[in-house]
Amino acid sequence: MKTQLLRRAAALAFSGLILGGCQKELTGVEALELSEYQTITFDQTGGQKEITVTTGNPGWTAAPNADWIKVNQLSHSFTVSTEANPTTKTRSGEVVVRSGSLTERIPVEQAPMSDELFVSAEKINLDQSAQEVVLSVKSRSGDWSVEENLPDWIKATRVLDEDRLNLSFSANNTEAERSHKVFIHGKEVVREIEVTQAPKLVLLLPLLMPEATTDEVRAFEEGRKSKLQEDAGYLYGGSHTYVTLSDELRVIKYTFDKSKELVEAQLVSDELKTITSEKFAEFLESNGFKYIGDNTVEMVYVKKMKKGDTAYEVVANITYSMANPNFYSKVLFRFVKGQRGAHPTFNSLPLGIGRFDVTMNDVAAWESTHGGKVDELNTDKDATFSYIFYNVFDHIYVTRRYIFHNQKDVLGQMDIFFYDVNKFFYSPEEGKYLLTNEFKELLTKEGFTDIQRVDNNPQFPTFYNNPARGIAVAFRVGQYDEINDAIPVAHMLVVPIQKK
Repeated sequence: MKTQLLRRAAALAFSGLILGGCQKELTGVEALELSEYQTITFDQTGGQKEITVTTGNPGWTAAPNADWIKVNQLSHSFTVSTEANPTTKTRSGEVVVRSGSLTERIPVEQAPMSDELFVSAEKINLDQSAQEVVLSVKSRSGDWSVEENLPDWIKATRVLDEDRLNLSFSANNTEAERSHKVFIHGKEVVREIEVTQAPKLVLLLPLLMPEATTDEVRAFEEGRKSKLQEDAGYLYGGSHTYVTLSDELRVIKYTFDKSKELVEAQLVSDELKTITSEKFAEFLESNGFKYIGDNTVEMVYVKKMKKGDTAYEVVANITYSMANPNFYSKVLFRFVKGQRGAHPTFNSLPLGIGRFDVTMNDVAAWESTHGGKVDELNTDKDATFSYIFYNVFDHIYVTRRYIFHNQKDVLGQMDIFFYDVNKFFYSPEEGKYLLTNEFKELLTKEGFTDIQRVDNNPQFPTFYNNPARGIAVAFRVGQYDEINDAIPVAHMLVVPIQKK
Protein backbone atom coordinates (compact mmCIF):
# COMPACT_ATOMS: atom_id res chain seq x y z
CA MET A 1 0.00 0.00 0.00
CA LYS A 2 2.90 2.36 0.78
CA THR A 3 4.27 1.85 -2.73
CA GLN A 4 0.84 2.63 -4.22
CA LEU A 5 0.59 5.91 -2.22
CA LEU A 6 4.05 7.05 -3.31
CA ARG A 7 3.20 6.29 -6.94
CA ARG A 8 -0.03 8.30 -6.77
CA ALA A 9 1.79 11.19 -5.03
CA ALA A 10 4.37 11.32 -7.81
CA ALA A 11 1.63 11.40 -10.43
CA LEU A 12 -0.13 14.28 -8.66
CA ALA A 13 3.12 16.24 -8.30
CA PHE A 14 3.71 15.88 -12.04
CA SER A 15 0.21 17.15 -12.74
CA GLY A 16 0.89 20.17 -10.53
CA LEU A 17 3.99 21.09 -12.51
CA ILE A 18 2.04 21.13 -15.75
CA LEU A 19 -0.76 23.23 -14.28
CA GLY A 20 1.74 25.64 -12.70
CA GLY A 21 3.10 26.60 -16.10
CA CYS A 22 6.41 24.73 -16.23
CA GLN A 23 8.52 26.03 -19.11
CA LYS A 24 9.65 22.56 -20.18
CA GLU A 25 6.92 19.91 -20.89
CA LEU A 26 7.72 16.47 -19.40
CA THR A 27 7.01 13.39 -21.53
CA GLY A 28 7.03 9.63 -21.01
CA VAL A 29 5.61 9.73 -17.46
CA GLU A 30 3.03 6.95 -16.82
CA ALA A 31 0.00 7.17 -14.51
CA LEU A 32 -2.64 4.67 -13.31
CA GLU A 33 -5.28 5.73 -10.82
CA LEU A 34 -8.22 3.57 -9.59
CA SER A 35 -11.26 4.83 -7.71
CA GLU A 36 -10.89 1.95 -5.22
CA TYR A 37 -8.13 -0.40 -4.11
CA GLN A 38 -9.78 -2.22 -1.23
CA THR A 39 -11.04 -5.81 -1.45
CA ILE A 40 -14.34 -6.09 -3.31
CA THR A 41 -16.68 -8.38 -1.39
CA PHE A 42 -19.86 -10.05 -2.60
CA ASP A 43 -22.40 -12.06 -0.63
CA GLN A 44 -23.41 -15.57 -1.72
CA THR A 45 -26.02 -14.33 -4.20
CA GLY A 46 -23.46 -12.29 -6.19
CA GLY A 47 -23.53 -8.69 -7.39
CA GLN A 48 -21.72 -5.98 -9.35
CA LYS A 49 -19.18 -3.20 -8.58
CA GLU A 50 -17.88 -0.43 -10.88
CA ILE A 51 -14.29 0.87 -10.67
CA THR A 52 -13.18 4.11 -12.38
CA VAL A 53 -9.79 4.15 -14.12
CA THR A 54 -7.67 7.27 -14.67
CA THR A 55 -4.80 6.84 -17.11
CA GLY A 56 -3.37 8.46 -20.20
CA ASN A 57 -2.94 5.07 -21.85
CA PRO A 58 -5.97 4.02 -23.95
CA GLY A 59 -4.62 0.49 -24.13
CA TRP A 60 -5.12 -0.30 -20.44
CA THR A 61 -6.68 -3.66 -19.51
CA ALA A 62 -8.58 -5.23 -16.61
CA ALA A 63 -8.77 -9.03 -16.33
CA PRO A 64 -9.84 -11.53 -13.63
CA ASN A 65 -7.72 -14.48 -12.54
CA ALA A 66 -10.74 -16.76 -11.89
CA ASP A 67 -13.58 -17.80 -14.17
CA TRP A 68 -16.26 -17.03 -11.55
CA ILE A 69 -15.25 -13.33 -11.66
CA LYS A 70 -16.70 -11.47 -14.65
CA VAL A 71 -15.14 -8.19 -15.87
CA ASN A 72 -16.74 -5.82 -18.38
CA GLN A 73 -14.24 -3.17 -19.52
CA LEU A 74 -15.53 0.25 -20.63
CA SER A 75 -13.72 3.40 -21.85
CA HIS A 76 -12.79 4.85 -18.44
CA SER A 77 -14.03 2.19 -16.03
CA PHE A 78 -14.80 -1.49 -15.61
CA THR A 79 -17.40 -3.51 -13.74
CA VAL A 80 -16.71 -6.58 -11.62
CA SER A 81 -19.59 -9.04 -11.14
CA THR A 82 -20.26 -12.53 -9.82
CA GLU A 83 -23.17 -14.94 -9.88
CA ALA A 84 -24.39 -16.98 -6.90
CA ASN A 85 -21.72 -19.05 -5.16
CA PRO A 86 -22.93 -22.68 -5.31
CA THR A 87 -20.13 -23.95 -3.09
CA THR A 88 -19.82 -24.31 0.67
CA LYS A 89 -16.52 -22.38 0.77
CA THR A 90 -15.53 -18.71 0.52
CA ARG A 91 -13.89 -18.12 -2.84
CA SER A 92 -11.16 -15.58 -3.52
CA GLY A 93 -9.57 -14.08 -6.58
CA GLU A 94 -8.45 -10.75 -7.99
CA VAL A 95 -8.74 -8.36 -10.91
CA VAL A 96 -5.44 -7.31 -12.46
CA VAL A 97 -5.35 -3.81 -14.02
CA ARG A 98 -2.43 -2.97 -16.34
CA SER A 99 -1.49 0.28 -18.07
CA GLY A 100 1.84 0.13 -19.80
CA SER A 101 4.38 -0.96 -17.19
CA LEU A 102 2.06 -0.13 -14.25
CA THR A 103 -0.06 -2.82 -12.55
CA GLU A 104 -2.70 -2.68 -9.83
CA ARG A 105 -4.45 -5.68 -8.22
CA ILE A 106 -7.87 -5.56 -6.58
CA PRO A 107 -8.76 -8.56 -4.40
CA VAL A 108 -12.25 -10.10 -4.83
CA GLU A 109 -13.99 -12.34 -2.29
CA GLN A 110 -17.40 -14.01 -2.25
CA ALA A 111 -19.18 -15.58 0.69
CA PRO A 112 -20.22 -19.25 0.54
CA MET A 113 -23.82 -20.37 0.37
CA SER A 114 -25.55 -19.15 3.47
CA ASP A 115 -27.39 -22.40 4.11
CA GLU A 116 -25.90 -25.63 5.27
CA LEU A 117 -27.45 -27.58 2.36
CA PHE A 118 -27.30 -26.76 -1.36
CA VAL A 119 -29.48 -28.54 -3.99
CA SER A 120 -29.07 -27.61 -7.67
CA ALA A 121 -32.82 -27.58 -8.45
CA GLU A 122 -36.01 -26.65 -6.63
CA LYS A 123 -38.44 -27.74 -9.37
CA ILE A 124 -38.38 -30.53 -11.97
CA ASN A 125 -40.94 -30.54 -14.80
CA LEU A 126 -41.14 -33.76 -16.80
CA ASP A 127 -42.99 -34.97 -19.88
CA GLN A 128 -44.76 -38.33 -19.81
CA SER A 129 -41.75 -40.45 -20.76
CA ALA A 130 -39.40 -42.36 -18.43
CA GLN A 131 -36.24 -40.37 -17.73
CA GLU A 132 -33.44 -39.63 -15.29
CA VAL A 133 -32.35 -36.34 -13.71
CA VAL A 134 -28.98 -35.81 -12.00
CA LEU A 135 -28.79 -33.18 -9.22
CA SER A 136 -25.85 -31.70 -7.35
CA VAL A 137 -26.26 -31.83 -3.55
CA LYS A 138 -23.67 -30.25 -1.23
CA SER A 139 -23.57 -29.94 2.53
CA ARG A 140 -21.02 -28.18 4.76
CA SER A 141 -21.02 -31.14 7.07
CA GLY A 142 -20.94 -33.61 4.19
CA ASP A 143 -23.95 -35.37 5.70
CA TRP A 144 -27.27 -35.43 3.80
CA SER A 145 -30.01 -37.95 2.98
CA VAL A 146 -33.14 -38.40 0.86
CA GLU A 147 -36.60 -39.21 2.23
CA GLU A 148 -37.37 -42.93 2.18
CA ASN A 149 -41.14 -42.88 1.48
CA LEU A 150 -41.08 -42.04 -2.23
CA PRO A 151 -43.93 -43.05 -4.59
CA ASP A 152 -43.23 -46.05 -6.80
CA TRP A 153 -42.70 -43.87 -9.90
CA ILE A 154 -39.67 -42.13 -8.33
CA LYS A 155 -36.38 -43.84 -7.48
CA ALA A 156 -33.55 -41.96 -5.72
CA THR A 157 -29.88 -43.01 -5.69
CA ARG A 158 -27.42 -41.06 -3.55
CA VAL A 159 -23.78 -40.80 -4.71
CA LEU A 160 -22.19 -39.25 -1.64
CA ASP A 161 -18.55 -39.19 -2.75
CA GLU A 162 -19.52 -37.14 -5.81
CA ASP A 163 -22.14 -34.91 -4.10
CA ARG A 164 -24.71 -36.26 -6.56
CA LEU A 165 -28.31 -37.42 -6.44
CA ASN A 166 -29.74 -39.52 -9.28
CA LEU A 167 -33.53 -39.39 -9.62
CA SER A 168 -35.25 -41.87 -11.96
CA PHE A 169 -38.86 -41.44 -13.07
CA SER A 170 -41.03 -44.06 -14.74
CA ALA A 171 -43.36 -43.22 -17.64
CA ASN A 172 -46.72 -41.70 -16.75
CA ASN A 173 -49.28 -43.92 -18.48
CA THR A 174 -52.29 -42.20 -16.95
CA GLU A 175 -54.26 -39.25 -18.32
CA ALA A 176 -53.71 -37.25 -15.13
CA GLU A 177 -50.76 -35.08 -14.15
CA ARG A 178 -48.89 -36.32 -11.09
CA SER A 179 -46.56 -34.56 -8.66
CA HIS A 180 -44.55 -35.14 -5.50
CA LYS A 181 -42.18 -33.22 -3.23
CA VAL A 182 -38.82 -34.90 -2.67
CA PHE A 183 -37.19 -33.84 0.62
CA ILE A 184 -33.40 -33.63 1.06
CA HIS A 185 -32.28 -33.59 4.70
CA GLY A 186 -29.08 -31.94 5.89
CA LYS A 187 -27.81 -31.78 9.46
CA GLU A 188 -30.13 -28.90 10.36
CA VAL A 189 -31.76 -27.87 7.08
CA VAL A 190 -34.35 -29.53 4.80
CA ARG A 191 -34.65 -28.71 1.12
CA GLU A 192 -37.60 -29.72 -1.07
CA ILE A 193 -37.73 -30.49 -4.79
CA GLU A 194 -41.14 -30.14 -6.41
CA VAL A 195 -41.52 -32.78 -9.16
CA THR A 196 -44.33 -32.55 -11.75
CA GLN A 197 -44.86 -35.07 -14.55
CA ALA A 198 -47.19 -34.43 -17.48
CA PRO A 199 -50.00 -36.91 -18.20
CA LYS A 200 -49.99 -39.42 -21.01
CA LEU A 201 -50.09 -37.59 -24.33
CA VAL A 202 -53.43 -38.35 -26.00
CA LEU A 203 -54.46 -35.37 -28.10
CA LEU A 204 -51.90 -33.27 -29.92
CA LEU A 205 -51.43 -31.01 -32.93
CA PRO A 206 -48.65 -30.71 -35.50
CA LEU A 207 -46.46 -27.63 -35.56
CA LEU A 208 -48.97 -25.16 -37.01
CA MET A 209 -46.60 -22.37 -37.97
CA PRO A 210 -46.87 -21.03 -41.54
CA GLU A 211 -43.62 -21.05 -43.49
CA ALA A 212 -41.95 -23.30 -40.89
CA THR A 213 -38.77 -24.95 -42.15
CA THR A 214 -37.83 -28.62 -41.98
CA ASP A 215 -35.36 -27.79 -39.20
CA GLU A 216 -38.03 -25.99 -37.16
CA VAL A 217 -40.39 -28.95 -37.52
CA ARG A 218 -37.63 -31.37 -36.53
CA ALA A 219 -36.76 -29.33 -33.42
CA PHE A 220 -40.45 -29.12 -32.42
CA GLU A 221 -41.13 -32.84 -32.79
CA GLU A 222 -37.89 -34.01 -31.20
CA GLY A 223 -38.60 -31.60 -28.34
CA ARG A 224 -41.71 -33.63 -27.47
CA LYS A 225 -39.90 -36.95 -28.01
CA SER A 226 -41.38 -37.81 -31.42
CA LYS A 227 -39.19 -39.97 -33.64
CA LEU A 228 -38.55 -39.40 -37.33
CA GLN A 229 -39.90 -42.49 -39.10
CA GLU A 230 -39.44 -41.47 -42.73
CA ASP A 231 -37.63 -38.63 -44.45
CA ALA A 232 -38.93 -38.37 -48.00
CA GLY A 233 -37.73 -34.79 -48.33
CA TYR A 234 -34.25 -35.46 -49.67
CA LEU A 235 -32.72 -32.12 -50.58
CA TYR A 236 -35.82 -30.32 -51.85
CA GLY A 237 -39.17 -30.22 -50.08
CA GLY A 238 -40.96 -33.56 -49.90
CA SER A 239 -42.32 -34.89 -46.62
CA HIS A 240 -41.24 -35.97 -43.14
CA THR A 241 -43.20 -38.51 -41.08
CA TYR A 242 -42.94 -38.64 -37.27
CA VAL A 243 -44.20 -41.17 -34.73
CA THR A 244 -45.44 -39.40 -31.58
CA LEU A 245 -45.80 -40.47 -27.96
CA SER A 246 -49.59 -40.47 -28.32
CA ASP A 247 -51.25 -43.88 -28.55
CA GLU A 248 -54.25 -42.45 -30.42
CA LEU A 249 -52.65 -39.89 -32.74
CA ARG A 250 -49.42 -41.69 -33.45
CA VAL A 251 -48.35 -40.37 -36.85
CA ILE A 252 -47.85 -36.87 -38.25
CA LYS A 253 -46.78 -36.30 -41.85
CA TYR A 254 -45.43 -32.87 -42.77
CA THR A 255 -45.26 -31.78 -46.42
CA PHE A 256 -42.87 -29.07 -47.62
CA ASP A 257 -42.49 -27.12 -50.85
CA LYS A 258 -39.28 -26.82 -52.89
CA SER A 259 -37.96 -24.09 -50.60
CA LYS A 260 -38.40 -26.48 -47.62
CA GLU A 261 -41.26 -24.44 -46.14
CA LEU A 262 -44.24 -26.18 -44.56
CA VAL A 263 -47.40 -26.24 -46.67
CA GLU A 264 -49.54 -28.85 -44.90
CA ALA A 265 -49.53 -31.40 -42.09
CA GLN A 266 -51.53 -34.61 -41.79
CA LEU A 267 -52.45 -36.08 -38.40
CA VAL A 268 -53.36 -39.78 -38.57
CA SER A 269 -55.59 -41.50 -36.02
CA ASP A 270 -55.78 -45.24 -35.34
CA GLU A 271 -59.47 -44.97 -34.54
CA LEU A 272 -62.17 -42.87 -36.14
CA LYS A 273 -63.78 -42.08 -32.81
CA THR A 274 -60.68 -40.14 -31.69
CA ILE A 275 -60.92 -37.38 -34.29
CA THR A 276 -64.73 -37.28 -34.44
CA SER A 277 -65.17 -37.14 -30.66
CA GLU A 278 -66.48 -34.17 -28.72
CA LYS A 279 -63.23 -34.23 -26.77
CA PHE A 280 -61.17 -33.64 -29.93
CA ALA A 281 -63.57 -30.89 -31.05
CA GLU A 282 -63.10 -29.13 -27.70
CA PHE A 283 -59.34 -29.62 -28.04
CA LEU A 284 -59.33 -27.89 -31.45
CA GLU A 285 -61.48 -25.04 -30.18
CA SER A 286 -59.23 -24.58 -27.13
CA ASN A 287 -56.37 -24.11 -29.60
CA GLY A 288 -58.13 -21.32 -31.47
CA PHE A 289 -60.01 -23.24 -34.18
CA LYS A 290 -63.58 -22.35 -35.15
CA TYR A 291 -66.06 -24.96 -36.33
CA ILE A 292 -67.26 -24.36 -39.92
CA GLY A 293 -69.34 -27.38 -40.95
CA ASP A 294 -69.88 -31.15 -41.27
CA ASN A 295 -71.20 -32.87 -44.39
CA THR A 296 -71.06 -36.49 -43.06
CA VAL A 297 -67.81 -37.05 -44.98
CA GLU A 298 -65.69 -34.25 -43.57
CA MET A 299 -65.68 -31.72 -40.73
CA VAL A 300 -63.99 -28.35 -41.24
CA TYR A 301 -62.37 -26.05 -38.67
CA VAL A 302 -60.51 -22.79 -39.34
CA LYS A 303 -58.00 -20.83 -37.28
CA LYS A 304 -56.83 -17.32 -38.19
CA MET A 305 -53.22 -16.38 -37.45
CA LYS A 306 -50.38 -14.15 -38.66
CA LYS A 307 -46.74 -14.70 -39.58
CA GLY A 308 -45.10 -11.28 -39.55
CA ASP A 309 -47.38 -8.98 -41.57
CA THR A 310 -48.99 -11.84 -43.52
CA ALA A 311 -52.38 -13.18 -42.47
CA TYR A 312 -53.06 -16.92 -42.73
CA GLU A 313 -55.94 -19.29 -42.25
CA VAL A 314 -55.11 -22.75 -40.93
CA VAL A 315 -57.83 -25.00 -42.34
CA ALA A 316 -58.37 -28.33 -40.57
CA ASN A 317 -60.24 -30.93 -42.63
CA ILE A 318 -61.27 -33.94 -40.55
CA THR A 319 -61.78 -36.59 -43.21
CA TYR A 320 -63.69 -39.70 -42.29
CA SER A 321 -65.89 -42.35 -43.89
CA MET A 322 -68.58 -44.34 -42.17
CA ALA A 323 -68.22 -47.04 -44.84
CA ASN A 324 -64.51 -47.53 -44.21
CA PRO A 325 -63.67 -45.90 -40.86
CA ASN A 326 -60.23 -47.50 -40.53
CA PHE A 327 -59.01 -45.98 -43.79
CA TYR A 328 -60.30 -42.43 -43.56
CA SER A 329 -59.24 -41.37 -40.05
CA LYS A 330 -57.09 -38.32 -40.55
CA VAL A 331 -56.94 -34.56 -40.03
CA LEU A 332 -55.39 -32.46 -42.80
CA PHE A 333 -54.07 -29.02 -41.80
CA ARG A 334 -53.49 -26.58 -44.69
CA PHE A 335 -51.99 -23.08 -44.56
CA VAL A 336 -53.92 -20.59 -46.67
CA LYS A 337 -52.27 -17.20 -47.17
CA GLY A 338 -54.73 -14.40 -46.47
CA GLN A 339 -55.75 -11.60 -48.77
CA ARG A 340 -54.27 -8.11 -48.71
CA GLY A 341 -56.71 -5.24 -48.58
CA ALA A 342 -60.47 -5.20 -49.08
CA HIS A 343 -62.28 -6.89 -51.98
CA PRO A 344 -65.80 -5.44 -52.22
CA THR A 345 -68.32 -8.01 -53.38
CA PHE A 346 -72.04 -8.30 -54.25
CA ASN A 347 -74.84 -7.17 -51.96
CA SER A 348 -76.55 -10.51 -52.55
CA LEU A 349 -75.44 -13.75 -54.14
CA PRO A 350 -76.03 -13.68 -57.94
CA LEU A 351 -77.67 -17.04 -58.62
CA GLY A 352 -79.43 -16.51 -61.95
CA ILE A 353 -83.00 -17.77 -61.67
CA GLY A 354 -81.93 -19.42 -58.42
CA ARG A 355 -84.39 -22.36 -58.51
CA PHE A 356 -84.36 -25.85 -59.96
CA ASP A 357 -88.09 -26.64 -60.11
CA VAL A 358 -88.37 -24.74 -63.41
CA THR A 359 -88.65 -25.60 -67.11
CA MET A 360 -86.86 -24.17 -70.13
CA ASN A 361 -89.81 -21.82 -70.73
CA ASP A 362 -89.61 -20.55 -67.14
CA VAL A 363 -85.94 -19.73 -67.61
CA ALA A 364 -86.63 -17.95 -70.92
CA ALA A 365 -89.30 -15.80 -69.24
CA TRP A 366 -86.99 -14.89 -66.36
CA GLU A 367 -84.06 -14.03 -68.66
CA SER A 368 -86.32 -11.79 -70.83
CA THR A 369 -86.63 -9.42 -67.83
CA HIS A 370 -83.02 -9.77 -66.57
CA GLY A 371 -81.00 -8.78 -69.64
CA GLY A 372 -80.32 -12.21 -71.09
CA LYS A 373 -80.18 -12.80 -74.84
CA VAL A 374 -80.00 -16.32 -76.27
CA ASP A 375 -76.53 -16.89 -77.74
CA GLU A 376 -76.43 -20.65 -78.19
CA LEU A 377 -79.17 -23.24 -77.97
CA ASN A 378 -78.88 -27.01 -78.02
CA THR A 379 -82.18 -28.85 -77.70
CA ASP A 380 -81.31 -32.19 -79.24
CA LYS A 381 -84.04 -34.44 -77.85
CA ASP A 382 -81.93 -37.54 -78.49
CA ALA A 383 -79.29 -36.27 -76.05
CA THR A 384 -79.55 -36.72 -72.32
CA PHE A 385 -79.24 -32.99 -71.68
CA SER A 386 -80.14 -29.74 -73.39
CA TYR A 387 -78.53 -26.40 -72.68
CA ILE A 388 -79.01 -22.72 -73.40
CA PHE A 389 -76.39 -19.93 -73.28
CA TYR A 390 -77.68 -16.45 -72.48
CA ASN A 391 -75.38 -13.49 -73.07
CA VAL A 392 -75.82 -10.67 -70.57
CA PHE A 393 -74.78 -7.07 -71.25
CA ASP A 394 -74.71 -5.43 -67.82
CA HIS A 395 -70.91 -5.41 -67.14
CA ILE A 396 -71.31 -7.89 -64.28
CA TYR A 397 -72.30 -11.12 -65.97
CA VAL A 398 -70.64 -12.39 -69.11
CA THR A 399 -73.07 -15.19 -69.77
CA ARG A 400 -75.33 -17.72 -68.05
CA ARG A 401 -75.74 -21.33 -69.12
CA TYR A 402 -78.67 -23.54 -68.08
CA ILE A 403 -78.56 -27.32 -68.50
CA PHE A 404 -81.80 -29.30 -68.55
CA HIS A 405 -82.62 -32.99 -68.17
CA ASN A 406 -84.42 -33.89 -71.38
CA GLN A 407 -86.29 -36.73 -69.73
CA LYS A 408 -87.93 -34.44 -67.18
CA ASP A 409 -87.62 -31.05 -68.90
CA VAL A 410 -86.42 -29.51 -65.63
CA LEU A 411 -83.32 -27.50 -64.83
CA GLY A 412 -80.40 -29.62 -63.61
CA GLN A 413 -77.41 -27.24 -63.50
CA MET A 414 -76.50 -23.56 -63.86
CA ASP A 415 -73.11 -22.16 -64.94
CA ILE A 416 -72.72 -18.41 -64.42
CA PHE A 417 -69.70 -16.46 -65.69
CA PHE A 418 -68.62 -13.02 -64.37
CA TYR A 419 -66.24 -10.34 -65.62
CA ASP A 420 -64.88 -9.16 -62.26
CA VAL A 421 -62.83 -11.97 -60.76
CA ASN A 422 -61.93 -9.75 -57.77
CA LYS A 423 -65.50 -9.81 -56.52
CA PHE A 424 -64.91 -13.48 -55.69
CA PHE A 425 -61.19 -14.18 -55.45
CA TYR A 426 -57.80 -12.92 -54.35
CA SER A 427 -54.53 -14.41 -55.58
CA PRO A 428 -51.96 -15.36 -52.89
CA GLU A 429 -49.53 -16.45 -55.61
CA GLU A 430 -49.42 -16.55 -59.38
CA GLY A 431 -51.95 -18.95 -60.90
CA LYS A 432 -53.75 -19.60 -57.59
CA TYR A 433 -57.10 -18.10 -56.57
CA LEU A 434 -58.90 -18.20 -53.22
CA LEU A 435 -62.29 -16.86 -52.16
CA THR A 436 -62.10 -13.46 -50.47
CA ASN A 437 -63.17 -12.91 -46.88
CA GLU A 438 -65.96 -10.63 -48.06
CA PHE A 439 -67.39 -13.21 -50.45
CA LYS A 440 -67.22 -15.99 -47.84
CA GLU A 441 -69.08 -13.70 -45.43
CA LEU A 442 -71.73 -13.20 -48.12
CA LEU A 443 -72.07 -16.98 -48.51
CA THR A 444 -72.51 -17.36 -44.75
CA LYS A 445 -75.01 -14.50 -44.67
CA GLU A 446 -77.13 -16.25 -47.29
CA GLY A 447 -77.05 -19.62 -45.53
CA PHE A 448 -74.22 -21.41 -47.37
CA THR A 449 -72.32 -22.73 -44.37
CA ASP A 450 -72.18 -26.48 -45.00
CA ILE A 451 -68.93 -27.26 -46.88
CA GLN A 452 -68.45 -30.39 -48.97
CA ARG A 453 -65.25 -31.53 -50.67
CA VAL A 454 -65.47 -33.52 -53.91
CA ASP A 455 -62.06 -35.08 -54.45
CA ASN A 456 -62.94 -36.56 -57.85
CA ASN A 457 -63.78 -33.13 -59.30
CA PRO A 458 -60.48 -31.26 -59.82
CA GLN A 459 -62.20 -28.18 -61.29
CA PHE A 460 -64.67 -27.74 -58.42
CA PRO A 461 -63.29 -29.65 -55.40
CA THR A 462 -65.23 -27.62 -52.79
CA PHE A 463 -68.98 -26.94 -52.68
CA TYR A 464 -70.87 -24.66 -50.30
CA ASN A 465 -74.23 -26.20 -49.46
CA ASN A 466 -77.48 -24.55 -48.48
CA PRO A 467 -79.79 -27.44 -47.50
CA ALA A 468 -82.62 -25.06 -46.63
CA ARG A 469 -82.74 -23.80 -50.24
CA GLY A 470 -81.70 -27.09 -51.83
CA ILE A 471 -78.74 -25.50 -53.62
CA ALA A 472 -74.96 -26.04 -53.65
CA VAL A 473 -72.46 -23.64 -55.25
CA ALA A 474 -68.80 -23.94 -56.26
CA PHE A 475 -66.37 -21.43 -57.73
CA ARG A 476 -63.25 -21.25 -59.87
CA VAL A 477 -61.35 -18.89 -62.17
CA GLY A 478 -61.44 -20.17 -65.74
CA GLN A 479 -60.38 -19.25 -69.26
CA TYR A 480 -62.66 -20.33 -72.09
CA ASP A 481 -62.14 -19.64 -75.79
CA GLU A 482 -65.87 -19.26 -76.37
CA ILE A 483 -66.45 -17.00 -73.33
CA ASN A 484 -64.96 -13.50 -73.03
CA ASP A 485 -62.26 -14.28 -75.63
CA ALA A 486 -60.36 -16.50 -73.13
CA ILE A 487 -59.83 -13.61 -70.70
CA PRO A 488 -60.06 -15.04 -67.12
CA VAL A 489 -63.57 -15.03 -65.72
CA ALA A 490 -65.15 -16.13 -62.45
CA HIS A 491 -67.13 -19.31 -62.99
CA MET A 492 -69.89 -20.20 -60.51
CA LEU A 493 -71.47 -23.64 -60.69
CA VAL A 494 -74.92 -24.08 -59.12
CA VAL A 495 -76.45 -27.55 -58.61
CA PRO A 496 -79.47 -28.88 -56.71
CA ILE A 497 -79.14 -30.88 -53.47
CA GLN A 498 -81.60 -32.53 -51.14
CA LYS A 499 -83.64 -29.98 -49.22
CA LYS A 500 -84.02 -30.17 -45.47
